[in-house]
Amino acid sequence: MKISCISDTHGLEQKMKHSLDSGDILIHSGDLTNVGKRFEVERVIAWFHRQLENFNHVIFIAGNHDRSFDPCFGEYKISGEFRRDYRNPDIKELGLEKPKWLTDLLSSMDPRIHYLENSGVDIDNRKFWGSPITPSFFPEHWAFNYERGNEISRVWNLIPSDVEVLITHGPAYGKLDMLVDKKTSVGCEQLDITTNYELNDLKLHVVGHIHNSYGTLWDGKKWTVNASICTETYDPVNPPIILESII
Repeated sequence: MKISCISDTHGLEQKMKHSLDSGDILIHSGDLTNVGKRFEVERVIAWFHRQLENFNHVIFIAGNHDRSFDPCFGEYKISGEFRRDYRNPDIKELGLEKPKWLTDLLSSMDPRIHYLENSGVDIDNRKFWGSPITPSFFPEHWAFNYERGNEISRVWNLIPSDVEVLITHGPAYGKLDMLVDKKTSVGCEQLDITTNYELNDLKLHVVGHIHNSYGTLWDGKKWTVNASICTETYDPVNPPIILESII
């Protein structure tokens, strides 16, 4: 199986300096847009449909910039931006939902395009699972922020133990999670525990979020890929990362 990985295109998917190859699956691990406005989301979904000319399937998750995907963000405009009005891990209790235009758009996608949000899909007898959640930072501005510790652990506990490809927007602690200073790791400690000790069939972990840590890492058990296309200055110059025959 040939998998192409991208992330953090931030609305610049059509301006990437390196073109996509063809393959079995294209994975996008979040931050599709700048702030999740409707026109941004519609544009990238249309772009995913065009990629089906070269890929059998597209799998994508949201990221912290994709605010319309997070029901905890109300679509109230202040100075042209979204405002976050709520933060509660149990959005069902609050009666919050994604905007109707987004749910309609997601439900109308080609069935070969798969949006994962703390959920999974089986493709060719391989198990994929994805989540947009990242450890909390500036939650008043960014989507899908959960507090480190028990709150975020509740999400990672949902991951099936037999998953083979895990897609999360944020990295695990110590795994391609270094800031520009090359001294500070900001990945999730609880996710590191989960991927190291609880997912015995895991072969590939695709992440993004930390642009500075673009690249690949083999830890003797699995590949971790930080597929951030954009640099720290939001220049979409990093090439897609392609893996073959690892699952």
